[in-house]
Amino acid sequence: LFSASDASYADWCADTGRSTIGRCQWMGKKCTGLINWKSSLPKTAANSTAESELQAAAECVKDIVYTRVLLHDMGYAQEGSTRIQIDNNACISQLNAIKGVVKARHYIVLLRKVQEAVHLGIVHTQRVDSKDNIADIFTKALNPMDFWRLTTAAMGDELASHRFTEYRKRLR
Repeated sequence: LFSASDASYADWCADTGRSTIGRCQWMGKKCTGLINWKSSLPKTAANSTAESELQAAAECVKDIVYTRVLLHDMGYAQEGSTRIQIDNNACISQLNAIKGVVKARHYIVLLRKVQEAVHLGIVHTQRVDSKDNIADIFTKALNPMDFWRLTTAAMGDELASHRFTEYRKRLR
C-alpha cells in the first residue's frame, strides 16, 4: 500500500482561509490506478503551509489505518510501513521529529497523532517533487500536461488507448 497527500494553503475561501487538502492510495510502488482518494476542506484554517500539509497527512494516515485493516481482513496483510509521499520539507521534518517543534505548538495534538503512527511503524514519509505528487490533482487546477500525466497514472490508463490518446500524445 502506498499513499500521497497534498495541500493548497489558504486557497479555498478568502473569508475562512481554509486550505484544500487531498490524499490518495494505490497498491504497488508505481501508481497505476488509485484504490482510494478524497479532496476536502479541513475543519480549521491553517497558519502555515506546513500546517496545511500536516492536516492532509493526518487525514491520509486515518485512511491508511482503515485500508490496512481492510486489507488484513481480506487476507492481504501489509508487511512494513505504508509510505506517504509528501512534497513539503517542513511537514516531513515535523513528522519525523521528536523534539524541536516549538512552531507547531498550536497544532501539537494533531502533529503528535501523526508522529505516533510514524513511530509505531504504520507509516513513513517520502519526499516527492511537487510536480510528481499524485495528490496534487485533488488540491488545485493544473495545466493540461500535468493534469493528463497525473490523471492517467491515477486512473491506471497510461498505456491504454481511448478517444483522448491522440490529445495526450500531442500534449507530450
